[in-house]
Order: sequence, then C-alpha cells, then structure tokens
Amino acid sequence: MHPRSLTKDYEFRVYEESGSGAMTGGPCPVVVMASHEGFQWNEELFVSPFRRVSGWRTQKSADRIEREHRVSTNASCIRQEENREQVVELHLTQADCDIWP
Repeated sequence: MHPRSLTKDYEFRVYEESGSGAMTGGPCPVVVMASHEGFQWNEELFVSPFRRVSGWRTQKSADRIEREHRVSTNASCIRQEENREQVVELHLTQADCDIWP
C-alpha cells in the first residue's frame, strides 16, 4: 500500500436505540459508512428518519483523527497570523444573475 493512501481514512456511524439490542428483542443496530477516502455517504438511503433522530455514535479511524487534528492545528495557526478581515468582491453580469432557464 502506498504510504499516502487514504484507505485508512474512514468514519462510520452506528445507529441504535438506547437500551435496545438484538439480545433484548429490539431492532439491531445499523452500521453505515459516513465517509471513506473523501467520499461522503448519503445515510438517508440506508437509515430511516426515525433511526436517524433516535441517535447515533461515530467511530473514526486513527488516521482520520490524526488528520483532523493536523488540520485544526494548522487552521488555528493561520487564524492567529491573520488579524485583518479579508474581503472578496464579486462582480456579476446580468447573465450571471439570470438563473431561469
């Protein structure tokens, strides 16, 4: 495996109702990949709205946790260096504003 491979970069969610499980006769937990190698999975396809509202817990790979820590550390360093606000000026033509087909 390539040392910069993202195959170890993943996050998954476990949807289960609190206090229920297969041993008590309740519904089984649903495990859904939340993201892998930069791809965000659409859990709405696999988990009912009721299960999504009832709660879930997230598990992340060690590589993902380390990467998120590096990104947040770098972002805080950049924020400390930039003391002034940045302004982006957008110039739109009438054609850009015309969104109707």
